Amino acid sequence: MNLKLILGIVMPLVVIISLIVLSSSNAGFYIEKETEKSLSYNSVFTSQNQAGEVKIQTITLKNDYFLPKKIEMPKIIVCLYDAQGKIKSQNLYVRYNEGKTSEIPKSSVFGELQSISRAYDYGYYTATRIVDIPAHSKKELKLMVQPKNIYNNYDYNNKNSEAEFDEVLIIEPKEDKDNYYSYYNSYDSCANLHDKDIDSAIHIKIEIPFGNLQSEVDISKCYLLQDQAKDSCIYSIAQFNLNVKSSGVILKLCDIIIDKNSRNLCYINAAGKYGDVGICSNILNNYTANEITINNVASTVSQCYSAIATNSGNVSVCYKMPEQLPGTLFSSQTVESQKNTCIVNFAGSKGNVELCQSIADEGLRNSCYLQIASNFGNLNVCDNITANSNLKDTCIAWAGNKLRDKSVCSTVKDENLRKYCLGIT
Repeated sequence: MNLKLILGIVMPLVVIISLIVLSSSNAGFYIEKETEKSLSYNSVFTSQNQAGEVKIQTITLKNDYFLPKKIEMPKIIVCLYDAQGKIKSQNLYVRYNEGKTSEIPKSSVFGELQSISRAYDYGYYTATRIVDIPAHSKKELKLMVQPKNIYNNYDYNNKNSEAEFDEVLIIEPKEDKDNYYSYYNSYDSCANLHDKDIDSAIHIKIEIPFGNLQSEVDISKCYLLQDQAKDSCIYSIAQFNLNVKSSGVILKLCDIIIDKNSRNLCYINAAGKYGDVGICSNILNNYTANEITINNVASTVSQCYSAIATNSGNVSVCYKMPEQLPGTLFSSQTVESQKNTCIVNFAGSKGNVELCQSIADEGLRNSCYLQIASNFGNLNVCDNITANSNLKDTCIAWAGNKLRDKSVCSTVKDENLRKYCLGIT
């Protein structure tokens, strides 16, 4: 009886436990990492909506063991970093790639993605992956990032932020288990990095195109490039020279950019820097009368005036938007909407609740309150949203997330918003 018990139950159990112990051993397992020494400015920043991914690190996993391995790769965030500390770091979308660069991501912070065309629509700021490695074999992973889209994304708080970043950081965030509101909880944001994380990060230098061109603007080498690359080269030179050259020099650079989206952003940055509303009219010159309506140019012009208003601290600039464009006439509703959008951007960046209250359109007015709640953690501003309980719930969640206040988050009714407020992805 005892022998049967030993042979039938104990021995198999011992074998199973032994295999579990052996499989969990790191014997014969090696990891090698090769990080890119530098990245070109034009590979990190793009004006195109469908830009390809950029490899920043190659990871080789080698298993010389007689059993297969299942390896959970560490969570990674990738940050754009300004070593001078002028502006806050920003996240780049990142993922582990096992195989071809066109591979569809198998998982993300927001769940499984359905197609490569939608892979970055949802966005994911952390890379995680579980890799199966057969016995006596190796696999290669690539850490890929999505370039920062600079068009139509003017940062009213940081101005021409892309020109300030000089490094890309690869960081393995460590959860502070003693702090419920660990600064990484909020979608693993790069905005609040600690010195210890910066020191332990892998630093990749962003190479300025063709060296320091601030002493003399020379774009001849840009013409060695083709199409988008040439436009990106000229645009980047314009941005790096905003602080040292006259508006005339910068506008000449903007004028020769072929892509209209990139050219418009170049004008917006220049207008914001020099405080000249006349520069905004250059945007209109990019289009025929019919194209002005089709391409929603009014919105782009509004961004230009918003840049000037926020940089100068003068909201009256928003009221100077033209009511008539060459060859066409905006409706009074369109003009009013774009002026209000300019005011929303200004008030949202300055935390000015009274300006929000002056906006007649309820949708834009509420959008203004939401910006202030998100940017400043102003919970009181949510009380101004009375007609839409769901929107008020969103406002509280955004403010609570900024404040990292658990008691505020507990009042959020919607479960998904409450998770966002708490920083649970």
